[in-house]
Amino acid sequence: MKPKQTFKLPSRFNKSTTSESSSLVHQPSEEDTLFQLIIFSDHMRYTPSLDQKVPFVRVSENLPLDVKGSVTTYTKNEMIIKGGCYSNSCHLSLIQSEIKIVQGYYGRKLDNKQMSMFIDIIKKGKLKRNQYGMFELWSDYGRTFIHLEKQIVIDPHSWNITKEGIHFDVTRQYDKELQSDWVYYFPIRIVDTSSISFEMKSLLVKRVKELKTKGVLMYHREVMNQAA
Repeated sequence: MKPKQTFKLPSRFNKSTTSESSSLVHQPSEEDTLFQLIIFSDHMRYTPSLDQKVPFVRVSENLPLDVKGSVTTYTKNEMIIKGGCYSNSCHLSLIQSEIKIVQGYYGRKLDNKQMSMFIDIIKKGKLKRNQYGMFELWSDYGRTFIHLEKQIVIDPHSWNITKEGIHFDVTRQYDKELQSDWVYYFPIRIVDTSSISFEMKSLLVKRVKELKTKGVLMYHREVMNQAA
């Protein structure tokens, strides 16, 4: 099973000559374009294919020794953000170029209470089936799908893959709530950051760390609101 797309990110994008009129239109910088790509900001353009499921995702302890060492160093020195899969996975790839980013969706089983809630919403006509037989809605994580027959909810997600093609997920590994769920992985594309220049990687890492800090603040705010 292979994802549908693979991207190898260049250190410099080709610049085309623009006319005087077109130059008035704001063009995103190379840094902005790369950043939006590595954090999977365009996930809403894609629908997960259930027949593209990853059969096996390893924990970091079972990775090849060289990758295991890199991941161990990363998890010791950097923040792993709860619910921060985009920033966790691209940060690791940016500082360890042999590790690539996988962007796609993950699915987890719905319990009986959740199933009843979604069935009630569907009966009220608030959700409609798409052409793939799934119900679609928007959640805090973005574009979400409900597959009633398989009793799973599918959200956008990002994890990593080694050069040997071994999938692993540090976000799930360090989230006890996700560890208790049966998680399915549906890849959309693989992003290779190895050819990005050192200078550009430094800029992107800075932005990813800022994104992680925002994620921590949002999580603590949510906990405080629940406790109030």
